[in-house]
Amino acid sequence: MQASKDIVFDYQDALELARELYAVADQLEGTLRARSTQAGEAQAGFSGPHADTFAAWVAREVADGHALAAALRSDAALCAQAWKKAMDDENRVIYGRHVDRLKKQRSGLTTVWEDRFGYHYPPEPDPVPIPQPPVFAETAGFVHYS
Repeated sequence: MQASKDIVFDYQDALELARELYAVADQLEGTLRARSTQAGEAQAGFSGPHADTFAAWVAREVADGHALAAALRSDAALCAQAWKKAMDDENRVIYGRHVDRLKKQRSGLTTVWEDRFGYHYPPEPDPVPIPQPPVFAETAGFVHYS
Protein backbone atom coordinates (compact mmCIF):
# COMPACT_ATOMS: atom_id res chain seq x y z
CA MET A 1 0.00 0.00 0.00
CA GLN A 2 1.34 3.43 -0.85
CA ALA A 3 0.16 6.26 1.39
CA SER A 4 -0.54 9.50 -0.43
CA LYS A 5 -0.50 13.14 0.62
CA ASP A 6 -2.82 14.61 3.21
CA ILE A 7 -6.25 15.66 1.99
CA VAL A 8 -6.48 19.44 1.74
CA PHE A 9 -9.92 20.30 3.06
CA ASP A 10 -11.33 22.84 5.50
CA TYR A 11 -13.25 20.45 7.76
CA GLN A 12 -14.50 23.03 10.27
CA ASP A 13 -15.68 25.57 7.72
CA ALA A 14 -17.47 22.94 5.63
CA LEU A 15 -19.69 22.04 8.57
CA GLU A 16 -20.08 25.69 9.55
CA LEU A 17 -21.24 26.48 6.01
CA ALA A 18 -23.71 23.59 6.18
CA ARG A 19 -25.13 24.96 9.46
CA GLU A 20 -25.42 28.47 8.03
CA LEU A 21 -27.12 27.32 4.83
CA TYR A 22 -29.60 25.28 6.82
CA ALA A 23 -30.29 28.21 9.17
CA VAL A 24 -30.88 30.55 6.21
CA ALA A 25 -33.36 28.04 4.78
CA ASP A 26 -35.21 27.98 8.12
CA GLN A 27 -35.20 31.77 8.26
CA LEU A 28 -36.47 32.00 4.68
CA GLU A 29 -39.36 29.64 5.40
CA GLY A 30 -40.26 31.66 8.50
CA THR A 31 -40.29 34.83 6.40
CA LEU A 32 -42.44 33.11 3.78
CA ARG A 33 -44.98 32.09 6.43
CA ALA A 34 -45.14 35.63 7.79
CA ARG A 35 -45.48 37.16 4.32
CA SER A 36 -48.17 34.63 3.36
CA THR A 37 -50.15 35.60 6.45
CA GLN A 38 -49.78 39.29 5.66
CA ALA A 39 -50.71 38.70 2.01
CA GLY A 40 -53.81 36.79 3.10
CA GLU A 41 -54.86 39.72 5.27
CA ALA A 42 -54.18 42.14 2.41
CA GLN A 43 -56.28 40.05 0.01
CA ALA A 44 -59.33 40.14 2.27
CA GLY A 45 -61.87 42.33 0.53
CA PHE A 46 -59.48 42.98 -2.38
CA SER A 47 -61.11 42.26 -5.74
CA GLY A 48 -60.66 43.01 -9.39
CA PRO A 49 -57.88 42.39 -11.89
CA HIS A 50 -55.16 43.74 -9.57
CA ALA A 51 -56.28 41.35 -6.85
CA ASP A 52 -55.74 38.42 -9.21
CA THR A 53 -52.31 39.74 -10.17
CA PHE A 54 -51.40 40.20 -6.51
CA ALA A 55 -52.56 36.65 -5.68
CA ALA A 56 -50.45 35.27 -8.53
CA TRP A 57 -47.39 37.18 -7.30
CA VAL A 58 -47.88 35.90 -3.78
CA ALA A 59 -48.28 32.31 -5.00
CA ARG A 60 -45.15 32.58 -7.15
CA GLU A 61 -43.16 34.11 -4.27
CA VAL A 62 -44.17 31.30 -1.94
CA ALA A 63 -43.38 28.59 -4.51
CA ASP A 64 -40.04 30.14 -5.43
CA GLY A 65 -39.18 30.70 -1.78
CA HIS A 66 -39.85 27.07 -0.87
CA ALA A 67 -37.77 25.93 -3.86
CA LEU A 68 -34.93 28.19 -2.73
CA ALA A 69 -35.14 26.86 0.84
CA ALA A 70 -35.01 23.30 -0.49
CA ALA A 71 -31.96 24.18 -2.60
CA LEU A 72 -30.23 25.73 0.44
CA ARG A 73 -30.88 22.57 2.45
CA SER A 74 -29.60 20.47 -0.44
CA ASP A 75 -26.41 22.54 -0.54
CA ALA A 76 -26.03 22.10 3.22
CA ALA A 77 -26.31 18.34 2.75
CA LEU A 78 -23.66 18.49 0.00
CA CYS A 79 -21.30 20.26 2.41
CA ALA A 80 -21.86 17.50 4.97
CA GLN A 81 -21.28 14.82 2.32
CA ALA A 82 -18.07 16.54 1.20
CA TRP A 83 -16.91 16.61 4.85
CA LYS A 84 -17.65 12.87 5.16
CA LYS A 85 -15.80 12.04 1.92
CA ALA A 86 -12.77 14.10 2.94
CA MET A 87 -12.72 12.44 6.39
CA ASP A 88 -12.97 8.97 4.84
CA ASP A 89 -10.21 9.78 2.34
CA GLU A 90 -7.90 11.21 5.00
CA ASN A 91 -8.50 8.20 7.26
CA ARG A 92 -7.52 5.93 4.37
CA VAL A 93 -4.32 7.98 3.89
CA ILE A 94 -3.53 7.61 7.60
CA TYR A 95 -4.24 3.87 7.37
CA GLY A 96 -1.95 3.58 4.34
CA ARG A 97 0.88 5.27 6.22
CA HIS A 98 0.36 2.90 9.12
CA VAL A 99 0.52 -0.15 6.82
CA ASP A 100 3.65 1.24 5.15
CA ARG A 101 5.23 1.67 8.61
CA LEU A 102 4.37 -1.95 9.48
CA LYS A 103 5.89 -3.19 6.22
CA LYS A 104 9.14 -1.31 6.86
CA GLN A 105 9.45 -2.92 10.30
CA ARG A 106 9.29 -6.48 8.93
CA SER A 107 12.52 -8.45 8.50
CA GLY A 108 13.32 -10.33 5.30
CA LEU A 109 12.54 -13.70 6.87
CA THR A 110 9.27 -12.36 8.28
CA THR A 111 8.34 -10.98 4.86
CA VAL A 112 8.98 -14.35 3.17
CA TRP A 113 7.00 -16.17 5.88
CA GLU A 114 4.07 -13.75 5.73
CA ASP A 115 4.03 -13.72 1.93
CA ARG A 116 3.81 -17.51 1.97
CA PHE A 117 1.31 -17.94 4.83
CA GLY A 118 -0.43 -14.60 4.81
CA TYR A 119 -0.21 -11.44 6.78
CA HIS A 120 -3.22 -9.73 8.21
CA TYR A 121 -3.03 -5.99 8.40
CA PRO A 122 -5.19 -4.15 10.88
CA PRO A 123 -8.70 -3.52 9.61
CA GLU A 124 -9.29 -0.47 7.46
CA PRO A 125 -11.03 2.43 9.19
CA ASP A 126 -14.81 2.38 9.32
CA PRO A 127 -16.66 4.89 7.14
CA VAL A 128 -17.54 8.13 8.87
CA PRO A 129 -21.27 8.87 9.29
CA ILE A 130 -22.64 11.94 7.52
CA PRO A 131 -23.29 14.88 9.87
CA GLN A 132 -27.02 15.52 10.23
CA PRO A 133 -29.00 18.78 10.22
CA PRO A 134 -29.56 21.16 11.77
CA VAL A 135 -26.39 21.07 13.91
CA PHE A 136 -24.12 19.23 11.46
CA ALA A 137 -21.86 18.15 14.30
CA GLU A 138 -18.69 16.20 13.60
CA THR A 139 -19.54 12.51 13.64
CA ALA A 140 -15.98 11.20 13.93
CA GLY A 141 -12.36 12.21 14.02
CA PHE A 142 -9.21 11.04 12.35
CA VAL A 143 -8.08 7.50 13.07
CA HIS A 144 -4.99 7.02 15.23
CA TYR A 145 -2.59 4.11 15.18
CA SER A 146 0.18 3.46 17.68
